[in-house]
Amino acid sequence: MSDEFADQVRAKLSGSTMRNALTRAGALLTGYELVKTSIVDDVRAFFTLGFDTSHLQERYESEVLALDAKRGGGKPNALIASLAWLQQEGALSTSQVETFESVRIHRNEIAHELARFLIDPQHDVRDDLLVQLYEIMLALDRFWGPIHMGTNPDFDNRDLDEVTFQSGTTLLFGLLLGLGQSEQVDDQ
Repeated sequence: MSDEFADQVRAKLSGSTMRNALTRAGALLTGYELVKTSIVDDVRAFFTLGFDTSHLQERYESEVLALDAKRGGGKPNALIASLAWLQQEGALSTSQVETFESVRIHRNEIAHELARFLIDPQHDVRDDLLVQLYEIMLALDRFWGPIHMGTNPDFDNRDLDEVTFQSGTTLLFGLLLGLGQSEQVDDQ
């Protein structure tokens, strides 16, 4: 091991650097789960919650789950199908769906190889993906906000801006971003 690499490893293993790496990893893992849950659960709820539930599950299966046709007879993946439906409805752009896939891949690397991100100087949690996840969450809020406001009597007779509507999930996500940013500032 070269002296330069040994110095990089020692620096990576310092308390503040390791704490920052764990914070960023935790923020990305949590952010991914928040967005994933929002994608799958909100689409499913849109089709399966209501007063007349007799055909809602059938509509969800035919209009959403059927979009994951590439699996060829296997059980459809609700995440892939929901992303396709949200893209079809204009809630997410093609690049946002592609970004989410990049985040999913990086999330899996972190979840399955966390030690590598803590020890190896060549591997770091990609902070840019956390910001992009937040932007996806904001896009979902812009899509679902008017729907929630239009169907929830709690919003009746209120002067609310549908463009700046933020769900509780997005507010929590904002805290994750702030935590990651404050950790990075502490490291300097």
